Amino acid sequence: MIDFATMPSVPFPVLTLLALTLLLVRALFPAHQRHRGTLYFLITCILLIAVTTLRWEFNLNRHR
Repeated sequence: MIDFATMPSVPFPVLTLLALTLLLVRALFPAHQRHRGTLYFLITCILLIAVTTLRWEFNLNRHR
């Protein structure tokens, strides 16, 4: 029997990564090309959170 009272565990950095990726996709296709700085910032944030999430999920001691 499935217990519907328990919620799935989704780490907060994964949700943040998803939100930043959606913002990146939105910034890639604007009406005017004026978001170059925003793109670099979003890409940097996405990479930083992705590495942190991978380190957190897989407990990589090498990167500490």
